[in-house]
Amino acid sequence: MKDKYADTVTKAIDIDQDILAEYLAQRKYLEKSVDMLKQNLNKDQMIHKQDNFRIMKDNVQLIKQINLLRQEIKTIQIGAKSPESIKDMKSPNIRTWKEGMMKLPVPPEESSTLLAEKKKIIGINFF
Repeated sequence: MKDKYADTVTKAIDIDQDILAEYLAQRKYLEKSVDMLKQNLNKDQMIHKQDNFRIMKDNVQLIKQINLLRQEIKTIQIGAKSPESIKDMKSPNIRTWKEGMMKLPVPPEESSTLLAEKKKIIGINFF
């Protein structure tokens, strides 16, 4: 097959040793560069993954805090409407978000100020 398709005979050419040494040096340098870039990429990916995990964890905590504040605002609003309705409610809906204890009914004049403060806190911190 070679005789059929090959027109010319290839000759063995001697390569200059300086050229070969320069080629090997450049190849070695480029391989080191590739290895270093791969290490930096892996390190950056790990840092990025940790940052994302930390941000997600913080977001979950903030969402829980928002939900608890909303629940507390709802309880205060119910208390502002009628203090008797708070006594009729079951205890899981009246828990405070910090202590987990029963919330005492708040007088209507105090509940409106507390409600305004909670809305201000939620508005400043989360929106």
